[in-house]
Amino acid sequence: MCPSPTPDLSLRLLRRITELNEKAPANIVLTLVGNKVDLAESRQVRKEEAEEYARSLGLRYHEVSAKSNIGVDDLFLDVARALPRESVNKRRTNLKLNKEKAP
Repeated sequence: MCPSPTPDLSLRLLRRITELNEKAPANIVLTLVGNKVDLAESRQVRKEEAEEYARSLGLRYHEVSAKSNIGVDDLFLDVARALPRESVNKRRTNLKLNKEKAP
């Protein structure tokens, strides 16, 4: 779902970010994603405006088209690179693997 940018959407986004800042771990990676970049002729928000809005909220910003697979890989790679390494390592040490070889 990619709703049209409206004052109501901005307010809901601000509320959600505030909630995440209060309840989520400090090292969470937040990214604002502009979807449907393949529909440039119906664009309602300039890229520069969206980037500035994301920056003002302390968010990363990416533009993608899920339908045309534009920018999706870059988005996921950027978020993956931004994840703290220690959380990945902690999860690996918590794994309980069966040491027996599979048949």
